[in-house]
Amino acid sequence: MSLLLHYCSTLTAYELTGLSGGGQQIDKLKKAYARAVELLVNLASLQTSFVTLDGVIKVTNRRVNAIEH
Repeated sequence: MSLLLHYCSTLTAYELTGLSGGGQQIDKLKKAYARAVELLVNLASLQTSFVTLDGVIKVTNRRVNAIEH
Protein backbone atom coordinates (compact mmCIF):
# COMPACT_ATOMS: atom_id res chain seq x y z
CA MET A 1 0.00 0.00 0.00
CA SER A 2 1.20 3.47 -0.74
CA LEU A 3 1.88 5.95 2.02
CA LEU A 4 1.47 9.64 1.34
CA LEU A 5 3.79 12.09 3.07
CA HIS A 6 3.84 15.87 3.34
CA TYR A 7 6.76 18.28 3.40
CA CYS A 8 6.81 21.04 6.01
CA SER A 9 9.14 23.98 5.47
CA THR A 10 10.70 25.56 8.57
CA LEU A 11 11.06 29.05 7.08
CA THR A 12 9.80 31.85 9.33
CA ALA A 13 9.98 34.95 7.14
CA TYR A 14 6.96 36.62 8.79
CA GLU A 15 8.13 36.79 12.41
CA LEU A 16 8.31 40.59 12.52
CA THR A 17 5.71 41.48 9.89
CA GLY A 18 3.38 44.40 10.52
CA LEU A 19 2.26 46.23 13.62
CA SER A 20 -0.06 45.08 16.40
CA GLY A 21 1.03 41.47 16.27
CA GLY A 22 0.43 40.93 12.56
CA GLY A 23 3.38 38.60 12.43
CA GLN A 24 1.92 36.58 15.29
CA GLN A 25 -1.37 36.22 13.45
CA ILE A 26 0.43 35.06 10.32
CA ASP A 27 2.39 32.56 12.42
CA LYS A 28 -0.84 31.22 13.92
CA LEU A 29 -2.33 30.94 10.44
CA LYS A 30 0.78 29.15 9.19
CA LYS A 31 0.57 26.61 12.02
CA ALA A 32 -3.16 26.02 11.44
CA TYR A 33 -2.58 25.59 7.71
CA ALA A 34 0.28 23.15 8.32
CA ARG A 35 -1.95 21.11 10.63
CA ALA A 36 -4.75 21.11 8.04
CA VAL A 37 -2.36 19.90 5.34
CA GLU A 38 -1.07 17.18 7.66
CA LEU A 39 -4.62 15.97 8.35
CA LEU A 40 -5.54 16.05 4.66
CA VAL A 41 -2.46 14.03 3.74
CA ASN A 42 -3.35 11.45 6.40
CA LEU A 43 -6.92 11.33 5.11
CA ALA A 44 -5.73 10.87 1.52
CA SER A 45 -3.43 8.06 2.64
CA LEU A 46 -6.32 6.31 4.39
CA GLN A 47 -8.57 6.77 1.37
CA THR A 48 -5.94 5.20 -0.88
CA SER A 49 -5.65 2.25 1.51
CA PHE A 50 -9.42 1.78 1.60
CA VAL A 51 -9.67 1.81 -2.20
CA THR A 52 -6.92 -0.82 -2.40
CA LEU A 53 -8.60 -2.98 0.25
CA ASP A 54 -11.96 -2.64 -1.50
CA GLY A 55 -10.44 -3.95 -4.71
CA VAL A 56 -8.86 -6.91 -2.93
CA ILE A 57 -12.13 -7.73 -1.15
CA LYS A 58 -14.03 -7.69 -4.46
CA VAL A 59 -11.50 -10.06 -6.05
CA THR A 60 -11.71 -12.37 -3.03
CA ASN A 61 -15.53 -12.37 -3.16
CA ARG A 62 -15.42 -13.29 -6.85
CA ARG A 63 -13.09 -16.19 -6.10
CA VAL A 64 -15.31 -17.43 -3.26
CA ASN A 65 -18.38 -17.20 -5.50
CA ALA A 66 -16.56 -19.12 -8.24
CA ILE A 67 -15.62 -21.88 -5.79
CA GLU A 68 -19.18 -22.13 -4.43
CA HIS A 69 -20.79 -22.47 -7.89
